[in-house]
Amino acid sequence: MELSAALVEASRLAPERLRTAASAARRALAAALAAGLPELAGQALLALGHLTQDTDAGTAAQHFARAGTLASGPAGTPLRIAADGGLARLVMCRDGAAAAVEEVRREALRAGLGPQAHESGFALALDRVRRGDSAAARELIRDGEADAARRGLGRSVALWRLAEAVRAAHRGEREELREALERFEPVAGAAPGLRAMEFGLARGFCSLLEEDREAAEREFAQALACHAENPATGDFGRYGVALLCGVLAGRAGRPHHDRATAAGAGGARWNRSFAGLADAVLLGREGRPERATAAAAAALRAAAPYPLARHLGLRLVARAAYEDGWGAPAEWAREAEEHFHGAGLPAVAGACRALLRSMGAPVRQRRSGTELVPPGLRRCGITVREFEVARLLAERFGNRDIAGRLHISPRTVEKHVSSLLQKTGHPNRAAFASAARELVTGGAR
Repeated sequence: MELSAALVEASRLAPERLRTAASAARRALAAALAAGLPELAGQALLALGHLTQDTDAGTAAQHFARAGTLASGPAGTPLRIAADGGLARLVMCRDGAAAAVEEVRREALRAGLGPQAHESGFALALDRVRRGDSAAARELIRDGEADAARRGLGRSVALWRLAEAVRAAHRGEREELREALERFEPVAGAAPGLRAMEFGLARGFCSLLEEDREAAEREFAQALACHAENPATGDFGRYGVALLCGVLAGRAGRPHHDRATAAGAGGARWNRSFAGLADAVLLGREGRPERATAAAAAALRAAAPYPLARHLGLRLVARAAYEDGWGAPAEWAREAEEHFHGAGLPAVAGACRALLRSMGAPVRQRRSGTELVPPGLRRCGITVREFEVARLLAERFGNRDIAGRLHISPRTVEKHVSSLLQKTGHPNRAAFASAARELVTGGAR
C-alpha cells in the first residue's frame, strides 16, 4: 500500500511530490522488511534511489546496490536490471563511463523490459550529445522513440522527444529545437519534472549558443521555477551551466556555489566542468589568482570528454579571467573561437573574436561560409544551409536521406526545399533537381 502511494506521489504534479513520495517509500521499505518481503523491499529501495539521485548521489547508490542484493532467481531479474541501471547511470554521470549503461540497456531489451531500457537509452543519448556525437545520438533517439511508441510507453516517448530537443539545442539549431519542442509538448505531462529540463538543458543552452545571455538567464530562471512547482529528479543545469551563469552575473556567490557542488548532481562530470569554472571566477574575485587558475585547470580536465562544455566554459569565463588576472584568457578565447567557428556557430565565434580584440590580442579574420555558395545562388539569397540541401537534391536524394546526412529533421528539409524553389523560381523539386547540377557548381549567373 505504501509502495503504491510512493509511486503515485512520484507521478503527481505537485511541489511536495518528491518529499511525500520518499516518505511513503521509506515506510514501504520498513514494512516490507518487517514482513520478510524482499521483492517489495527492493522496489521501495529502487524508488528511494530515483528520488534521491539528484540531491544525494552517494545515498542513491546505496539504495540501488541494496535493491540489487534483494533480487534472486529469474523472478528477480527486473529488479536486478533496474538496480544495475540506476547504479550504472550514476557512475556514468560521475565519471563519464558509459559502457555499463549500454550493457544494462541491452540486457533490458533482451528481457523485454522496455521502461528500464528506455531510461538507460535516454541517459546514453544525453551523454552522446554532450560528447558531440550528434549523429549517434540522433540514431539512438529515433530508434528509441519508435520502440517506445510501439510499446505504448508514454513516459519513454516524452523522454526521447525531450532528448531530441536537447540534441538540437546543443547544436545551436533553433528551428530544429522549435520543431522538437512542438512534438514534445503533447506528451510532456507523461513524465513529471521534464519541464525544468526543457528550459534548462534545451532552451537555455541554445540561447547561450546564440549569445543571447539575457534569454538564457530567463530560461534558467524558468527551469528553477518549474522545478519548484513540480520537482525534477534529473539534472537540468542548475548544478553546472546555470550555476556558472549565475556566478558570472553576480546573482550567485560562494555560499550558493558550495551548496550546489555538494549536491548529488553537482558531482556529475559534465557539471564539474562548469561548476569548477564558477569556482575559479569566485576565487579570482576573492583575489586568489593562483587558486583560480588551478580550479580552472581542474574544470577543464573534467571537461575533456565534452568539447562543447570545455569551449563554452572558456568563452564564458575568459572576460572574468582577463579582468581579474588569472588563467590564460586570450589563449582560451582563441581556442573557443576556433571550436565554434568550426562547429558553425557564428554568434559565439564572433563574440570570442570581439573578446580578443578587447584584450588587444590578434584576431584571425573569418569568412562566413557564404563564399562556398556559387555567385548566382548568392544573388538569389540562398543561405549556406540551403546550398547544402541543394547539393544533395542535385544527387536526387529524398528528404529523409538529406535529413540523415545533414542531421536535421525531414520537416526542416522540406522548409529548405520550399525556400530554394521560391528563391530560384522553379515550380517543383523535380524541376529544381534537373537544373541543380549546374546551379550548385556555379553555372547559374
